[in-house]
Amino acid sequence: MNFETTINKYIELLDCSLVDISTLSGISISVISKYRKGVRKPKANSKQFQNLINALLTIANNKHITLQKDELVNEFMQSLNAHYIDFGIFRDNFNFLVCSLKINLSSLALAMNYDSSYISKIKNGKRKPANNYKFVQDFTNYIAVHYKSDEDKEKVFNIIGIKASELKNNETYEDVIFNWLCTNKKKITENDAIDRFLQNIDDYDIDNFNDVVKKIKFTLPSTNILIPHSKDYYGFKNMSVAETEFIKSTLMSKSTNTLFLYNEMPMNEIVNDIALRKKWILGITMMLKKGIKLNIIHNINRPLNEMLLGLEMWIPLYMSGTISPYYFENDINELFMHMLCVSGSSALSGECLKSDINCCKLHYTTKKDEINYYSSKAKFMINSAKPLMYIYTNKNMEKFLELTKKVEKDFQKVKLEKYKNTEFYINSDKWISINKLNNEPICFVIYNSKLMNAIKDFIKNEKNK
Repeated sequence: MNFETTINKYIELLDCSLVDISTLSGISISVISKYRKGVRKPKANSKQFQNLINALLTIANNKHITLQKDELVNEFMQSLNAHYIDFGIFRDNFNFLVCSLKINLSSLALAMNYDSSYISKIKNGKRKPANNYKFVQDFTNYIAVHYKSDEDKEKVFNIIGIKASELKNNETYEDVIFNWLCTNKKKITENDAIDRFLQNIDDYDIDNFNDVVKKIKFTLPSTNILIPHSKDYYGFKNMSVAETEFIKSTLMSKSTNTLFLYNEMPMNEIVNDIALRKKWILGITMMLKKGIKLNIIHNINRPLNEMLLGLEMWIPLYMSGTISPYYFENDINELFMHMLCVSGSSALSGECLKSDINCCKLHYTTKKDEINYYSSKAKFMINSAKPLMYIYTNKNMEKFLELTKKVEKDFQKVKLEKYKNTEFYINSDKWISINKLNNEPICFVIYNSKLMNAIKDFIKNEKNK
C-alpha cells in the first residue's frame, strides 16, 4: 500500500478533515492535499512525518477510536518503503556509536526505559528489538538529547562521517542520526578501528602537548599538608568525585612514587562530560609534570574495536614516555568490575556488579597502613600482568635501536602513504612497532598478539589495495 492510499484510509476511518489534521500537525492544508493525491510525501522519520502521526493519534483519541502508535508508524513507514531496518547494519552502527561516544549501557537503558540486559543482548547480537523502528527512534532521541551542544554535535558528525554544512534543507540533527543508523551500509570493521587508532597517532602533534606541559606551573609542596583520613563513596555517579579527590591528594603531597591505575569500570562519566574529561587529563598531565611515572593495566578482554577506542584517549599521555601500559591475558573477573588507583599519598579502590554498575562502592584513603596494603596489591597485579607495549622516546631510544639491530635481518620496514608521519617495523611474529616520525621520534613496540596481528593484517590489506 502506497503513502497516499494509507493516509486516505485513515482520513476516512477517522472521518476527519484536512483542516483538523493541519491544525494539530502544523502542516499546511495544501501539503496535506498533495499527500492525498500522491504528489508529495514526507520523509521517513522527519518532523512532518512525526507530526502527522501524532495528529492522527490525537484525532483517534478524541473520537474514542483505538489506534496503536507502533502499528500506525510501521504502516506509514511501510508505505514510504522505509519500514525495513536491516538489523545487521543497525547493530554495527549502534555498536560503533556506543563505543565511539563511550556510552554506558546501564545509563542508556535507564534513559531509554529498557532493561540493561536487553540492551546488552541487542549489542551482542543475541537478541533483536521487538520493534526495530521504535528502538532506533528511542536511541536516536537519546543521542539528540544527551549530545546537543555544538561541540557534542560536531563530535557525532565526525563519527558518522558528515559535516554540519552538508545537512539538506529541513533535515534535522535527529534525521541525520536516524538515517545513518538505518542506512549506512559500511560495516564498522576491525580495520576501521585500527585505521582510526593509527590516524590519531599519525595526526597528533606532540609539540602542542609539550607546549601545554611546559606552561603548567607546579611547585612540589615543602611539607605534607594532607591529614590522613578515608571516605566511602556509593553509586557509580560518585566515581568522578572520588577520582578527583584521589588526583588532588596525589598532587598536594610530596611523594613522587610511581602511580598505579587499573579500572574495569565504564568511563562514561569522564568521557561523555567533556569538561570533566579535560580536568582528568590535566590532572594526569600535572602528575607527569611533577615527575611521577605511571603504570597502568588496560582491560583488553573485549572486542578489538572497543579496546582501541579505550586506548585512544591515552595517546597524548603515552607520548610523554613516562607511562608503562600492561594487560592481563585472561578476564580475571566474571561477576564484578574493579578499580584500583594508588599513589604515594593516597589510594582509591572500588567495585561494582557487572550486571548493575549502580551497585557500586569506592573507598578513598590517605591512611598510611591502607596505602601500604593497596600498594602491595598493585605490585602483585603488575607482576601478574604483561606489557601491552613498550614506549621509546629520546630518553631511551638507544634501547629501541639495540632491539632493531638484534633482528636487523629479520624485520620489515613498511610505510603507508595515508600516514605521512608514521612508519612500521614488523619483526615476523614477535612484535610490531609504530614509529611516530617527529623531530623527536616516538616508537610504540607491541608484543600483544591480539593487537599486533590485527595491525599486521590491516597493513597487509592496505598494501594490497
